[in-house]
Amino acid sequence: MSQLLLEVKVRNELDIHQCLRVFDKVRRHGVKTESGHHFQGLTASSDFDGYTAFLSSNDVTLTLFFHNKYDLDYRQHGDVDAFVKLLSVIDHAANSELVDGRV
Repeated sequence: MSQLLLEVKVRNELDIHQCLRVFDKVRRHGVKTESGHHFQGLTASSDFDGYTAFLSSNDVTLTLFFHNKYDLDYRQHGDVDAFVKLLSVIDHAANSELVDGRV
């Protein structure tokens, strides 16, 4: 798949509001470290003023900017698919499941 087609596909699959909900869940339920909050394979962090947020896995980094803009850094398109699926799993999990570690 060409890079341009992949970017269009990802933009159609990526819901910025879902990303922000997942960011919040990772921050609330994750373990705080120097690099951010870690939870279920994701790390959530932000810049010094909080206007730029980062969600990252081992293979993908999503940078969320002001006004619902974002940048996605990855090496292989399969990594993006796995990242989007992980976002969906965490987003749809009830808070009680997150606390109990059942996700």
